[in-house]
Amino acid sequence: MHPRDGAEALGVARSALALGALDIAARITRPRLDRDDRGPGDLEWDLLLHPLVYIPLVEEALGPDVDPLLAGALIEAESAGNSAAVSPAGAVGLMQLLPSTAAALARESGGESDDRFPPDLTHAATNIRLGCAHLAGLLRRYEGAEERALAAYNAGAAAVDRWEARTPGRDAAHFTDGAEYAETRAYIKRVLAARAAMARVVRACAAGDAGETRGEE
Repeated sequence: MHPRDGAEALGVARSALALGALDIAARITRPRLDRDDRGPGDLEWDLLLHPLVYIPLVEEALGPDVDPLLAGALIEAESAGNSAAVSPAGAVGLMQLLPSTAAALARESGGESDDRFPPDLTHAATNIRLGCAHLAGLLRRYEGAEERALAAYNAGAAAVDRWEARTPGRDAAHFTDGAEYAETRAYIKRVLAARAAMARVVRACAAGDAGETRGEE
């Protein structure tokens, strides 16, 4: 459903967001943002497009050492913010975790005593906690190299280690362009582009808040 009238589309997207259907809100919003006229209130449309509502959960799960927008962009690329998403391969939820991977992550983090064990991967906080643990582990494995961690999230660490052994020491751009799988090359670029877009929205929100504060003085 893509209402033609901008105000109507914005209202439907707001309702979808309020119900937690971020994927529907984004599906309504994206076609209008691809047009020159955009929507009424560009910033609000951008906020509907990106799953920034999950950033507080991401920050809690990741801690201060990892950019939360990287995980937020991964959520956007993996599920478009749909907590009930299930892939053909059986990956579930916001960060598209396989149940076997999630169970191993839960055990590593002491999840056996959690009320949600085996973990309910459609539960946003649980999925984000485990997905962020997986992402943080990959970032540690590849010494903070985001493109390699994202490639491993998409294709598996064994594939990335194989590519690294074949041509070690490549910079981020050469690694991304040289990834063996076309899907993985596109995935890395999509996540990093989404992170850049989300950062622009965050800066715009901060600038708007600062302007309102100055206006009140």
